[in-house]
Amino acid sequence: MLVMRLRNRFLLVGSGVVVFVLITPILVLYARGFKIDWENKSIVKTGALVIKTEPNKADIYLNNEKIDQTTPVNIRFLPPKDYDIRIEKDGYQPWMKRLNVRSQLVTWANNDREFITLFLKNPTLLDHIDTDEAEKLFKVEDDLNPEELQKILIDLNISVPNFTTQKIIRTENQIYLILDDTLYFLNDSLEKIYSPVNFANWNNETRQLLYSNTNEIYLYQADGNNSDLILRSITPIQIPILNPETGYLFYQNENKIKAVELDSRDLRNNYTILNSSDDYRISEDGTKLYTKNELEIKSYQIR
Repeated sequence: MLVMRLRNRFLLVGSGVVVFVLITPILVLYARGFKIDWENKSIVKTGALVIKTEPNKADIYLNNEKIDQTTPVNIRFLPPKDYDIRIEKDGYQPWMKRLNVRSQLVTWANNDREFITLFLKNPTLLDHIDTDEAEKLFKVEDDLNPEELQKILIDLNISVPNFTTQKIIRTENQIYLILDDTLYFLNDSLEKIYSPVNFANWNNETRQLLYSNTNEIYLYQADGNNSDLILRSITPIQIPILNPETGYLFYQNENKIKAVELDSRDLRNNYTILNSSDDYRISEDGTKLYTKNELEIKSYQIR
């Protein structure tokens, strides 16, 4: 009996040592971010995926499989590869994008923003309208008349081609001109940016120039002297509005007010926000949409 007890003890201790020897390296590798890739039968260095949304508590699907956590979330120990990400929340339009997770790096689904904006499927018509905000948003800024523009050009000793229509966009230290549907940057001379252009607007927050024509919308990076195509449509585009708070560019198309995502990774999410052909504006915080016609102004909660 004593011999059997000793043998059992040795077997128990021996088994524990074997398990320890086998398990410890795996735990160490896991703690350092390694994971076994059973599909490719290899050990890989993992990455992480951070997802934050506004509002939060949204469901997350990776490659069509729902995970247990909701936003905001830091998903660790992901094998490096492409992931189809889908974010859903009741009452809101889904957000989708294919992103690459790389080993030893963190991929931010919200890119360089604090959160991914989720828009309501059915905007809420508000009973109360902030008239001060609405008047400020719909206010039309006075433009320079041709004589004032000519004076500026003469003072700068710059010659320009003959033109019949003009618009000037002034920033703190830059001047842009639209002369007969051609956009120029006013430097020591007139530097052509693009044509045709029928609208341009400077955004002080992003330090970008938004410009568009009937079928295209661009963002001009003044620092890099280059333009990014945000949207191209075969049907006419109207009233483009850049809203940095949401990370979207709003526009009117096919009697609908839409929003296209600025994040150019994979495909840009593009949503119909409201069916309306009325003139419209977006509040600075991107929570409200105002529409205006000859009879009334309406206000909608959109996120």
